[in-house]
Amino acid sequence: MSVNLGSGNGFSIKELLSATERIVGAPVPYTVSARRAGDPPRLVADATRAKIILDWQPALSDIAHRLSTDWIWAKKL
Repeated sequence: MSVNLGSGNGFSIKELLSATERIVGAPVPYTVSARRAGDPPRLVADATRAKIILDWQPALSDIAHRLSTDWIWAKKL
């Protein structure tokens, strides 16, 4: 059995890059290119099954908050 864990909120790659740059305080190098064949225009995890089976729900849904907790963890490595 598998379940998706996600917030149900989608973010574009540009939104992720912008939030990451704000959090780390430095530019993130990237290259813009065309979408690959077969890539969906939008992909968002639906955690409904996780809620039903595991009684789980996301604690962090704001992208900046999620990235900042990831950054704090990564700096400890």
